[in-house]
Amino acid sequence: MPKALVENKTIVKQNSKDKIYCHESYTQEMYDRFNGIDIKPKDVKLGQSLKALDLEVLNTGEVEIHTDAGIDIYLDMRKEKKYFEAIGITDFSIENLKRLSREGVFKYLFKEKDEYVVLKGKEGAERGTLYDSHLSFVRREFTKQITLQSNAYVAKVISKNQGGFFILVGGVEAFLPGSLAAANKIVNFDTFIGKEINVMVEDYLPASDTYIFSYKKYLEKILPSRMAALDRTAKHVGIVTGASKYGIFVEFEEIFTGLLHSTEMTESTLEKFSSYKYRPGDKIELWVKDIKGDKLILTEIDPSQKVDELKTFKDKVEGTVMSVKASSIKPFGVFFEIEKDLVGLLPTKELRKMDVRVEVGEFYPLCISSIEPDTGKIYLSAINDSK
Repeated sequence: MPKALVENKTIVKQNSKDKIYCHESYTQEMYDRFNGIDIKPKDVKLGQSLKALDLEVLNTGEVEIHTDAGIDIYLDMRKEKKYFEAIGITDFSIENLKRLSREGVFKYLFKEKDEYVVLKGKEGAERGTLYDSHLSFVRREFTKQITLQSNAYVAKVISKNQGGFFILVGGVEAFLPGSLAAANKIVNFDTFIGKEINVMVEDYLPASDTYIFSYKKYLEKILPSRMAALDRTAKHVGIVTGASKYGIFVEFEEIFTGLLHSTEMTESTLEKFSSYKYRPGDKIELWVKDIKGDKLILTEIDPSQKVDELKTFKDKVEGTVMSVKASSIKPFGVFFEIEKDLVGLLPTKELRKMDVRVEVGEFYPLCISSIEPDTGKIYLSAINDSK
C-alpha cells in the first residue's frame, strides 16, 4: 500500500481490523452493504427518478419496485400496463408477474434498459411509475435517431386517418404516413389495423409533439442484405401492385418488389396481361430470376427447368465459337444474344481484345467461354488470341 494513502478514521467500522483508505462520500454505504447492514433510505422528493433494481409481487398482490435509494416504490398496475406492453409483457396477471420475478427477468431487464422509477406521491407508502421514466427515455432516443438512423422499432398500428396510421412504438403514440407505410401503394388501409410493422424514425413535428415513422426507411436499410440472401430456387406467392407496358410489378414477402416481364410469363398470364385484366391485389406464383443492382427480375418459369436446359446447352457449346448479336453495352461489358432468352456477357477486359468497334444489333464471332447452369450466367471471350 503506498505510504501517501491515509486510513479514513471517520468510517464507522464493524471490525476494528478493517482499514479503509477511500475518502469518497459513498465509502460508508459501500462498507455497510459489504457487511450486510441495512442502509438507511435516502431522502427523496416527488418527481425524483430512482434507479430500478428489481420488481417483487407481495402476498397482498401489490407490486413494488426495489430502488438504489433503499426505498421500495409501489406501482399502480392500472396505469402501468402500457409500460409492460412496451417491454413486451402482455400477461399482467399477478401469477405471471410473480413467475417472471422469481426467474430474475425484471432484475435483468432493469439493468439492461437502465430503467428508472419516478416517485409520484404517497398513499400510506411511496407510489411511483415506471412508465413516465420509460417514455422520457424512449422519446430522447427517438430524437437522436432522426440523425443517427441506426435503430429499427416494432410499431403496432392502432387506427387510421386519411393520411396514414396512428401507431404505438415503445409505448409512444406516433404517426405513420400512408406513403411511408409500405413498399408500394396501399390498396386497403383497413388490412393494416392491428398489424405490427418494422419502422425507423423519420422526423419530429414540434407543433403537434408527434414523431413520424417510416417503413420505407427500414426497407432501405435492410433490403440489400435481404436481397443478397434470396433463394432463387424458392417459389414465392406475390401480390400484383401495378403494371407497365413491359410487364407487371409484384410484391412478395412484404418487402420485395420486382418486375415480371412479359417474356417471363406463362401463356395464361401473358394472355391476361395483354387483356389488361390484372388488378392490384391479384395473387401470382413466381421465382426470382435475377438481381440487377437494387432491382429484382421475376419469372414464372421454374428455374430448375432452365438449369437442366443450360446443362445440356453447356455440354453442347461451351468452348466453341458462335456468331452472336450485341444487345446492350454497359460500363462493365457488352451483352450478346446467343439464342432466344439466352444472353451472355463479354467483360470489358475481353472487349479490349477485339479489333472492331462493337455496335448494338451487329453480329460478332465470340467464344462461349463459360456457362454456369445454377446461376444462369454465360460468359463470352474474344477469339483474337488464337490468331
